[in-house]
Amino acid sequence: MEPINSPNLRDFSKLVAENNSTGWPFKKNENYIRKEPIDQYDMVIKIDSLKKCVENGIPIQLHSSVKKKWSELQSTPIVSVLGLYNKGKTYVLSRIFDLKLESSFFSHTEGLSFITSKSSLSNVLIGLDTKGSNTPIKCTIEKMGDEIIDSQYTEVFIREITLFLSDIVLIVVDRLTRDDQLYIQQVRQKYSTISGKDVNNIIIIHNLSHCRDIDQMDKVVKEEVVEAFCAKAYKNIEKSPYYVGQDGIRHVVMCADENGFNGTLPSNAGKQVNKKTIELVCEWLRASSSISQKPKNNSYLYQFIKENMNKIIGHYFSEQYSLEIDSALNDNPSFTINGIDPKASKNPTYVTNLKIDMAGVINGGSNTQPCMVKEDPENYYLDIDCTGYEKESLSFAISESTILKVKSNCPRCFGITPSLNTIHNDFRSNETLGFEYKFAKMVEDKPTKLELKNGVLKLTIKKKKTVLEYKIEEFGI
Repeated sequence: MEPINSPNLRDFSKLVAENNSTGWPFKKNENYIRKEPIDQYDMVIKIDSLKKCVENGIPIQLHSSVKKKWSELQSTPIVSVLGLYNKGKTYVLSRIFDLKLESSFFSHTEGLSFITSKSSLSNVLIGLDTKGSNTPIKCTIEKMGDEIIDSQYTEVFIREITLFLSDIVLIVVDRLTRDDQLYIQQVRQKYSTISGKDVNNIIIIHNLSHCRDIDQMDKVVKEEVVEAFCAKAYKNIEKSPYYVGQDGIRHVVMCADENGFNGTLPSNAGKQVNKKTIELVCEWLRASSSISQKPKNNSYLYQFIKENMNKIIGHYFSEQYSLEIDSALNDNPSFTINGIDPKASKNPTYVTNLKIDMAGVINGGSNTQPCMVKEDPENYYLDIDCTGYEKESLSFAISESTILKVKSNCPRCFGITPSLNTIHNDFRSNETLGFEYKFAKMVEDKPTKLELKNGVLKLTIKKKKTVLEYKIEEFGI
């Protein structure tokens, strides 16, 4: 390795400086550099720390175009973009709404960011951009443990409230990873448990920002869409093809920007697919928005946000809190969070051992028992921990063809001799069983298999066939 004062390295450094600091002896093409964004979000609900929001309130940042009328914004259908950190969510939303929002590897979205104007699509939809998942934290070593928990709960809260608010969910991935697959699965499961939501309104956008030619794209699509999701291709003559996975979720593909983005050269693959993909997605969004309606008592956007935040914020803290809108008609509004119980501390404490995944609190945090759920095209398979419960005390029910409930009439018992001196005990005895799980698809009212073995309740529950297919010749045509 050459020393730092080597003439060759000095010559290279001079060459870089002469070529606009690109790092390579090629002149940067100014035509491909994206200019400063001219568009901003209409409303940003800043949630950097859920705990600090309880202590200090949630500020709402308004663009000048909506400052005087923000409290009158109607709660039209909402399309949101979700995804892990730095996957291109803001870029995708910009393309869909035909805007120039700040989008790059070095810029990050704050909290919940809304688009309510500036676009023809805004007449029928509100766009919702979100802070990415797994963003790094800034803290000292001494506070890292608490800060990681706060960051984790804050991100989960943002994702969960986004699903409650959204009528259509776009999940943006780049090169597919196992984390992406798990994230999609958990979002789908969570969304299916929210009243009034349709999992068919989840769309996966594969934003292949490093694919520049069709051969690259075809290879990635084969591996990461068709094979990873058992997806079937549907081709349009005028629009880009799309894919439908085994779970019914639609997938579309975008490539590197066709016009050049942040100094990159235009992409041939992007020229062929990006515009057509955006047109197809916009067509779907307009169709979905035409049949999505908000309840009449939630006619204003801020009321709709407040009501849904109140549904879930209590799951995260030991104390119970309620949101109220402060200065609703002023230029600098905010949500204030007050304790329902007069004794609720303004120094909030998170629920310990809260059951969460990447999409939110699991079943509202109400389950007392761990479980594992698997599925195939025909059945759901559940293993539920029932250690310490007698078989005679257990009962179950399936309601609304989607919700399984398992409970016990007696507390769990481990038969430990009470006269002995206990020096360690992880068992939670005297606890009744309360288990609830909502399936993404309708199921039969009775399990096809039920077994209690080694303290584990094993259930096999058959999915209902909700769509009947017939061949035309069956009708003698």
